[in-house]
Amino acid sequence: MATLTVPAKRKIEGPWLIGAEELESLSDVLDAISNKLAASLELEINETIRIENEKEYLSEDSIKSKIEEAKARYSFEKNKNKLVLSSLNDNKLSDKTLSGILRDPKIADFIPRELSVDIEHGINNFFNLKISTASKGKLSYQLKCFDQEIENEIRYEIDKWIDKNKPRRVLQIWSNHSDIISGLFGFAAFIAAILLFPTSADSYKEETKRKTQELLKSGVNKENQNQAMELILSNQTNYTPENYVTTAVANKQIKQRTFIASIVLFIFSVVRPKTTIGIGRRKNCLNFYRIWLRLVVVTIPVTFIVSPLVEYIKSKL
Repeated sequence: MATLTVPAKRKIEGPWLIGAEELESLSDVLDAISNKLAASLELEINETIRIENEKEYLSEDSIKSKIEEAKARYSFEKNKNKLVLSSLNDNKLSDKTLSGILRDPKIADFIPRELSVDIEHGINNFFNLKISTASKGKLSYQLKCFDQEIENEIRYEIDKWIDKNKPRRVLQIWSNHSDIISGLFGFAAFIAAILLFPTSADSYKEETKRKTQELLKSGVNKENQNQAMELILSNQTNYTPENYVTTAVANKQIKQRTFIASIVLFIFSVVRPKTTIGIGRRKNCLNFYRIWLRLVVVTIPVTFIVSPLVEYIKSKL
């Protein structure tokens, strides 16, 4: 019965933030993958030649000779190591290894857009990988290997690199759904801004409330009982004088904090990290995103949590 071999695939959405250090470690992984695919091809040739000639009753030397001929033929016809780094202006740097691209002096003026990797050792042993900055950005790979054990080893190595460098889930949500998130925070800021401009009714109600509290503190007597009656009637009927000038905002501090928080969160959601191959002229962009991430994810939240906590502890001492 024939065996169906399905290529292993994986795709991970961005934003991928990849610098020279990550690419150098990826280069080592790709070199190892190429060697493992070559070893798988050698096993495939050995097994194929022996199966094809098992009824010929050839000597072991003859079989080895045929195997060497097949290896020589495959080495020239069906082997490929091609890595291409494309730029935003469609310039390309290509090499047989990723380390060769990284060492190329032309990389200094490059604006990387996409990295593609194609490693082939025969028809049944190949590995393709692509890191694209287009749209939301993603990393994807496809692997096929004649020898299952070697394929498992390759998948382990590349998946280990991916899992170490892949974006966190919260970062993926922030980057890939920023349109919705920024829309919600923008709407919240708009509503908060409107509420900061009080209506005459709300303003007069707030002023009446303040005067009532002051009157209760000082106590009701014959001199202020008319004022007390007026305040009671105003509260009961929601009365607002026609010539009243708006001065007060109800819950002003809460509304101001809501407005400021909405604006800050709106800015955070708009300025989102994008998939970046941070070498050449993209190095500064990568550094900015990493600093921005530390600021948004670590520094600011810790500040907002620690400061109130310190004040609370001080109040209890």
